Amino acid sequence: MSTISIVSAILMGEWALVHYGAGIASIGPALRGDIANYYKGNCQKLGSTEQMKPFFAVQEQGSAAVDDKGYPYLLNRVFIQHSCNLFFVGAQATIATVGITMQSRWALLACVPPFAFDIGYWVAMDIPDIGGPIGEAPTFIVSTAVLLAALDLKATHSADVGDVEWIVAVACACLFIVVAAFRKIGDLTGKWPGVTTPADEDVAISLNSNVSSK
Repeated sequence: MSTISIVSAILMGEWALVHYGAGIASIGPALRGDIANYYKGNCQKLGSTEQMKPFFAVQEQGSAAVDDKGYPYLLNRVFIQHSCNLFFVGAQATIATVGITMQSRWALLACVPPFAFDIGYWVAMDIPDIGGPIGEAPTFIVSTAVLLAALDLKATHSADVGDVEWIVAVACACLFIVVAAFRKIGDLTGKWPGVTTPADEDVAISLNSNVSSK
């Protein structure tokens, strides 16, 4: 193994463990139909704001796992699917970790599912900035793992790997890192605030109050 492949494997393995944990931790609320706590656990930045109040207000009326009041019956099934996906993408990342460790010719192909999964997370959670630091970090982790895996693949299998394959992988990983960093800087500087920033929270609380009074 090379130093690059070792670092890449460690990063991908860490990403896998995080997603195993997320799947296991979130499946309970999903099965119970506890949509409010599911959101609070998975959207940590949103979970600490006043914007969570409507979620819990509906939750107090009834579970999505019961055909009664509260959240619509069976709404929790899609959350069950998401928890399963979190766990199994951890398994896919484990396969990628093994491939990187063994310096397999197809290690980069195994990196596609976790990398694509994280893009989906970023679009859903990090653009509105509701995930929090624990959700933001894996984006940089998996992107760096893919970047290093591509460089190691080229170094190890230079005769079999075309320029397009490894250059595209490097470009995609670097682009994702830059875009994610740009989003984070925009939030920190106030140039691109998330939906849970104080100014927006005040608006949300006001809107919620108006809805409750009608």
